[in-house]
Amino acid sequence: MLIAQANADKLSFGMAYLWLVLGVILSVVIPVAARTLRPAPADTHLRGLTWRQRLLELLIGYGKIGAAAAAIALLFALVFDFDSSRLAFLAGYAWDSTLQKVTRP
Repeated sequence: MLIAQANADKLSFGMAYLWLVLGVILSVVIPVAARTLRPAPADTHLRGLTWRQRLLELLIGYGKIGAAAAAIALLFALVFDFDSSRLAFLAGYAWDSTLQKVTRP
């Protein structure tokens, strides 16, 4: 009976996965948004590209981010049990934020 009650308080795998993905994505989007608000240097690699080429570059970049977020969230959801959406979200955010700081040159 106690085991059934303890499991009832846990997030389902799908909900934990969703909140983990959202945490990772937010951790990635905030620095990107901050860089976007700054003026771009004149020698940027996007200079001279058409708007369609720039849009494609942006979509490819965010596609890679989405794939990484999904993989990280899957790993966390398989390994850990989360009691709330807040904990799952913070776990995804904190893990990715820490990884960005450690791998930054």
